[in-house]
Order: sequence, then structure tokens, then C-alpha cells
Amino acid sequence: MIRKIFSFFKTLFVGRELHDVLFETKKIRIKGIIFIIKRIDPHDFLSGHMVMRQVYDEYKIKSDDKVLNNNLKKIREHMSHVLVAGTVKPKLSLKDVPGHINVSEVFKDPSIADKLFEEINLFTYGKKKL
Repeated sequence: MIRKIFSFFKTLFVGRELHDVLFETKKIRIKGIIFIIKRIDPHDFLSGHMVMRQVYDEYKIKSDDKVLNNNLKKIREHMSHVLVAGTVKPKLSLKDVPGHINVSEVFKDPSIADKLFEEINLFTYGKKKL
């Protein structure tokens, strides 16, 4: 508690440290589970993760089931990459790694996956005013 008060007065009079801004995290609670999330780094996109938001749609969506299944696979893959890149604790991974939770386990409860995805996007991009 004292640390929070001290950091408040420090930011009020001195300003924020660069380290605090760059490595800012946020605690959220979803269904009683505490997650620590961070902002998504654009360099994760360059390293192969598909975490950046597409701001325009280049292709027209057809009503075929094949196209719909392809789109669902792309959405799930995108969500998986965002969850892995944006979650600090518990550690998530795309493959089975000791000490990490496979991201496919999170999708067993869709409400947790959706809410976590939403919180990471809000923390990364901020709320958009309409």
C-alpha cells in the first residue's frame, strides 16, 4: 500500500520512469482466475506471431461452409497468438512446453478465452470513442 502511495506522488512530481511505461502490466480477474497481461509488442508480429489487428478487409467473404471453416481457423489462430503474446502470468504457449499451459486448454472455456482476448486488446489499443 505504501509503495502505491509513494509511486503516485513520484509520478505526480517527478514523472514516470521509462521502464514503468515500457513494461507496464495489468492484473485482471476472469471467473476468479487472476491473469497478468501486458501490451502486445509489434515485434512479436515480425517474429512470426499473428498478433496485430487487421484494420481493413481485402477479401470478400463468401457464404460457403469451407470459407467459414477457414475463417474460424484463422480467428482461433489469431486469438491463440494474441493470448500467448499478451499474457504474462500464467505462461501460455502454442505447443506443449513444461511449465506452460497450452493455449488450446484455455479455449475449453470460451468465455475465459473471449474475455482475456478482449482485455488484452483493450489494454494494448485502448478504448475507441464512437
